[in-house]
Amino acid sequence: MVKGIKNKIFNETDILDQLAIKNRDELKEIIFQGSFLVNSIDFCEGYNYYELSLTIPTKDDYIVLKKDCDKEIGYWIKGEKAEIRKRKEKLVNDKKFLEFSERCHRGHLIAKQLKYYTKLGDFNFSKNDPKNIYPQWENANINRAYGTSIRGQAYFETEIIKWLQEGVELFYYVKPIFKEGQEDYPIGNILIAFEREYLSLSELTNDEKNKRFCVFIPNYLDITSLT
Repeated sequence: MVKGIKNKIFNETDILDQLAIKNRDELKEIIFQGSFLVNSIDFCEGYNYYELSLTIPTKDDYIVLKKDCDKEIGYWIKGEKAEIRKRKEKLVNDKKFLEFSERCHRGHLIAKQLKYYTKLGDFNFSKNDPKNIYPQWENANINRAYGTSIRGQAYFETEIIKWLQEGVELFYYVKPIFKEGQEDYPIGNILIAFEREYLSLSELTNDEKNKRFCVFIPNYLDITSLT
């Protein structure tokens, strides 16, 4: 049974240590190798994610999300279960977290609940699509894991759906970030959402700033909350 969990949240040093990253400078370099030029990176204490200011990709790399979407809902196919299983086993074994294997999820890059807000044709939203599924620890995947304030990827997906229900049209982008030589599982995912193209935050109105984010969700497990 998990006890005392609200007082046992990982700090930034713990997270980077688990990811085998020395410091923020090394993290910035890894993200840069993933095709992003990071201008600044700030750790959100207590929520356990990073806010980024970076040179963003072109609009062509994003998907468009909107409430009233003339869409063709992606179909569900069998996919490649063996590949998904291999990736998960690799992460669990590399971190030596065999006793916590149930805490390792098949994490969606593009969440299946977003399929109702975009036209992606035959995109496979199932849990067996290697193009969209990578192993993701519970802390990185769900929101407020173990009753803490930690914001996983689900928090930002919920915010997106809330804005879409308000009639906001969004550009959305998700990219897994890998350490060199390891592509079975990412060290985390970058999530970007905004209402329109922009070159800098100074171009956004205050309302637009409240409906956008550019974050890095580290792929870690807060084992102090499970012991």
